[in-house]
Amino acid sequence: MKIGLVTCASMLDQVRQIVPLIPQDQFVIYPVLPCCLFAISGDTIRNQVDKSVLANEATVIIYGSCHPELNSLLDMYCDSNIRKIEGNNCWEMLLGPERVEKYLSQNSWLGNNRIC
Repeated sequence: MKIGLVTCASMLDQVRQIVPLIPQDQFVIYPVLPCCLFAISGDTIRNQVDKSVLANEATVIIYGSCHPELNSLLDMYCDSNIRKIEGNNCWEMLLGPERVEKYLSQNSWLGNNRIC
């Protein structure tokens, strides 16, 4: 099965650490600039998702919900094999829910910031 990975460019290093577990010819990475640093339109994300959906059997979205149009954009692809990794921002996605809950319960600086 060929998988498209639509990911925030700020998380490329972490995504590249995971993909060696997938055979080289079974995935393609589609980076998108982080919307917390650049003004990214919904069309920019849609373009990368479209490329992935057309070229792969499945698409995984590794992009925080920090983009205001992302959730409504994903509703357009209800018939496609798309999954989004949970998380409001890149830090939540990188750290995992347990560590994020720990930081939030300690009133950590992490809070709900999009990027450090």
